[in-house]
Amino acid sequence: DPVKEILDLKIGLRISEGQEAKLKVIQDSLGAQNQVLARELQAEMAKQGANVDGARMLTVIRPRLEKAQKHLQDALDAIKSVLTPEQWNSLPERVKAPRGLGPGGQRRAPPESE
Repeated sequence: DPVKEILDLKIGLRISEGQEAKLKVIQDSLGAQNQVLARELQAEMAKQGANVDGARMLTVIRPRLEKAQKHLQDALDAIKSVLTPEQWNSLPERVKAPRGLGPGGQRRAPPESE
């Protein structure tokens, strides 16, 4: 949850009370959107029964994962508009570009292990 991480860093970032209130609205919205997606996915999985067809399941899961990624990117865009440029630039990269989101919301390849 990027908002939680930002709020955990609020003293160092000098987040104002007004900014904190706006960030909490973003956090609540993202949480609500993800709950809806989770309920939809649970309902679809229940329909599949015990003999789940992997290809069919992928067609059910993929659009919801893409929606979840879009919701996260929208939340990050909203967060960026709430913070000052200095606050945004002070955030750790893991908050500004969570794992799995690369430029344009595309999935990034995992780092190569040595």
